[in-house]
Amino acid sequence: MQANERDPIQKPGTSAAHQKKQLKAGRIGIIIIAGVAIFAFMLYAGIGIWAMVGSS
Repeated sequence: MQANERDPIQKPGTSAAHQKKQLKAGRIGIIIIAGVAIFAFMLYAGIGIWAMVGSS
């Protein structure tokens, strides 16, 4: 028996419950990354607008 067969990190789960859990975790990760990206863009745009209004 190889060492990685007993290692839960290296061996992916094949059950339906484990796949659903991974899918849910992936969706949450994507939502967090997208949220941070949207927040950063809004902050960037807000600073740009504020600079244009303030320089007038």
